[in-house]
Amino acid sequence: MHSMTLHCPCSNKTISQDIFMSFAPTLHQICSSAFLEYQWIYGLQNLATSANQNSWIRGAPTQLQLLDSICDLVNNTVNNAVYTFLSQVFIASSIMNETDFNTQINASVNQFYQSMFYNFNIQKEILYLIIRVNQLYMAIQSTGVQNAYVNLILKTINVPNNYTIGNVC
Repeated sequence: MHSMTLHCPCSNKTISQDIFMSFAPTLHQICSSAFLEYQWIYGLQNLATSANQNSWIRGAPTQLQLLDSICDLVNNTVNNAVYTFLSQVFIASSIMNETDFNTQINASVNQFYQSMFYNFNIQKEILYLIIRVNQLYMAIQSTGVQNAYVNLILKTINVPNNYTIGNVC
């Protein structure tokens, strides 16, 4: 009734956010599917040893193990970020009305989401770069052929002949 005129200093100015907030993140269903379980991957590994050289089964166990590792990384990253966020404290020096409280909490949650997406984008780009750079090695290793064609694109920069950095051309 008197939210605009009531001013009451708080005796406890901080409260852990996990007292009044919770998150229940869910990953893509492939991360919990039977295709990433040890039995499935082990079974594919057994089939791969006798499979044709050009069969998809030869590379499937490695790719599924990579996907399982990515799912574990995402799950751990999300859980750690949620734990860290909920461990932070909410600070209020005086009583707040519900509108101001909701505005502040929503801004905090939106900032948390934005930082999660930003961090995931960085991790995704690093992982993509590692996979692309490692593609040549993986193609040689999985096919046993030294001249294996891979879809590897290297960006080059045209540098003038007389351009030097320190003593290095």
